[in-house]
Amino acid sequence: MYTNLGSLTAKFDDLTALVTQQKPTILLITETWLNSNITDSIVSLPNYILYRSDRKLGRGGGVCIYLSTQIVFTFSISPLDIVIDNVESLFIKISNRQLCFVLSCIYRTPSTTCSTDVQLFRTLTELVNDHDNLLIFRDFNMPQIKWVPIANYAPDQSSHLLLDFINNSHLHQLVNKPTRYRQNQTPSTLDLIILSDVNLLSNLNYGSPVGISDHVTLSAQLQLCCNLQGKKTVHTKFYTDYGALNHDISNIDWETLLSSASVNDNWIIFKEHLVQLVDKNTVKQTVTRSTKKPWISKKLLLMVCKKRALWKRFKNSRSDTGYAAHWAYSNRLSVEIKAAKRAYELRVANSKDPKILYKYIRNRLTVRNPQLRNENGVVVTDDEIITNLFAETFAQSYTRETVTNTTPLLSTPKVNFALRDITFPEELIKIKLSKLKSTTSPGPDGITPTVLNKSACAYL
Repeated sequence: MYTNLGSLTAKFDDLTALVTQQKPTILLITETWLNSNITDSIVSLPNYILYRSDRKLGRGGGVCIYLSTQIVFTFSISPLDIVIDNVESLFIKISNRQLCFVLSCIYRTPSTTCSTDVQLFRTLTELVNDHDNLLIFRDFNMPQIKWVPIANYAPDQSSHLLLDFINNSHLHQLVNKPTRYRQNQTPSTLDLIILSDVNLLSNLNYGSPVGISDHVTLSAQLQLCCNLQGKKTVHTKFYTDYGALNHDISNIDWETLLSSASVNDNWIIFKEHLVQLVDKNTVKQTVTRSTKKPWISKKLLLMVCKKRALWKRFKNSRSDTGYAAHWAYSNRLSVEIKAAKRAYELRVANSKDPKILYKYIRNRLTVRNPQLRNENGVVVTDDEIITNLFAETFAQSYTRETVTNTTPLLSTPKVNFALRDITFPEELIKIKLSKLKSTTSPGPDGITPTVLNKSACAYL
């Protein structure tokens, strides 16, 4: 939930009632009018932890974030030391072993200068480059921006900086309706929600203001996927000796073996013998890999253990030489891990198997199952409705032709002879088998394309 609260002391009772009713996990507030003289006990909410950034100069102002105790106990919370001159901001990193994202709450006053905006968007650009998952909730006080495209629209310099920041950083701005209503004034969109991934939030709702505030309350559902697998996974890999397999295939008298008049019987015999030969020349090997970081090898794991041993030795001795040894080895380990990651990603990018690339991309995604919305923007969960939405969407790509009774008659030549014999030249079969992709899945017979490619071509 995100809101522009205004005078906190006058509306805190209304905010407490709203939180009690909706029970949000995360609550972000801009323009709180907090100051250093107000203690946390005055603005505390039951079952919530308060993080605040007060206005440095002048009275009141500031931003704050309430995190439920459930979030605090489940994740590691780290406020980031990011200061933007003349802009009230608060950045919090929320992470665990499976995921990491950054929440930022920003209030930009209407009197902010263009030079301050340049510094603001430069800092936010660096933040985007350093973190994959970013959620920015802000009151930018830029009512002149037109989020719906219109003709002959020329934004001012500050608005141009904001739009360039969103476009160049490949971010998404979700708010497309006015968020501030005041009597005798045109409604304006001041409160924005900017995300690195549009699927991080769903069901954006524009609620009624808190107390006498003139800003609406924005609420949405946070969608994050945690990988519940362990740190390591065990894979079974099969290695086939195709040289030995081809030798065994060539020593079989296939003409005698496949002498049945039934094609189906010959196929069953051929398949059984081929499967037996493949199993005979295949060895199985168990490989243990890191679930989240597959580039971590056994050598790197040993280096990690040594790093921990050096740190433990320093804690016992508290000597400068012990700390220097740990610091130097830690830097060396960081270089090794980064190099291993780059080498692994290079192998994935250069792999001829596209499934390896897609698998790596899926593992790096935060949102694994994006929710589907209907034409009204409402998220649907019913399987039947989802199926119909996909069917209607794909049906729009096809032309519906009118059905008439005036179907033209086609004059086709009649065939007076029957096809009795079918001949498949060995050279043609070899060409077809050599073009099989080894990355495709086997058919119902269970024979892999690699076996057909390497063994059959060598035999022919």
